[in-house]
Amino acid sequence: MKERTATWVEQVEKKFVPKEPFPIVDVTLILPVYNCSERAAISLESVRRQNYPHLEIIVIDAGSTDRTLDVISSFASMITRIYTVTEYDLSEMMNCGISLASGKYITFLFPGSFYLSSYALPLMAEAVVEGGYPDLIYCGSIQKEIKRRAQLIQDSFNQSILERGRLPATVVAIWFRTDLFAKIGKFDRYYKARAVFDLFCRCSKEKKCTIQLVDRVLVDFDYGPFSYGKHLRIFKETWHSILTHFGFKKAIMWLIFN
Repeated sequence: MKERTATWVEQVEKKFVPKEPFPIVDVTLILPVYNCSERAAISLESVRRQNYPHLEIIVIDAGSTDRTLDVISSFASMITRIYTVTEYDLSEMMNCGISLASGKYITFLFPGSFYLSSYALPLMAEAVVEGGYPDLIYCGSIQKEIKRRAQLIQDSFNQSILERGRLPATVVAIWFRTDLFAKIGKFDRYYKARAVFDLFCRCSKEKKCTIQLVDRVLVDFDYGPFSYGKHLRIFKETWHSILTHFGFKKAIMWLIFN
């Protein structure tokens, strides 16, 4: 008997909807918050829509004084733990979440960012299993910054990309295997704007670090308001990271062409 050819609709579904049952990959999602009630609600609502049961959610709060914790409490049934720190230091807040995580993989979601598909987490989990459980796996994201045009962030991971100061993925589009941090360390507190870039640079120097790209755009990343101070910080930290990891010559080349 001739095998039936899949319809156009079935072919599209195969591309964008993961196979059931969903792969069992325990994931910890870390949400750092501080006085961001409306944006936190947007993020958590997108998590609620995910068809993925193997999820631990840890909220790290830096002492919010607005309605942020009230909003968080309205999602209490899906949140595993709320942990309070004494100051807003994003790198340290992410490190704190890493220390509390119990999942095999860790991902982050920042207030205002959200998943574009209700199958974002299952699709990533499916890619993790099919890829043999890489140390780091990432997808594409739409990065939005107030007063600047949205842009697609999805690039190949290689050292030449990093040497040009470019980040292959936003932090909310990445799944980190939890034991990766034992190999290369956690986020460096020196970096306030480019901690993820610094970590990618460290990954590029780790010969046994396996990295995989998922050819999907699954996250909308809220980069916040534009400010010259923020971009000056990005410039300074990019220079510092390239100099630290790739040497003076590469840093000068980046400076000349940027």
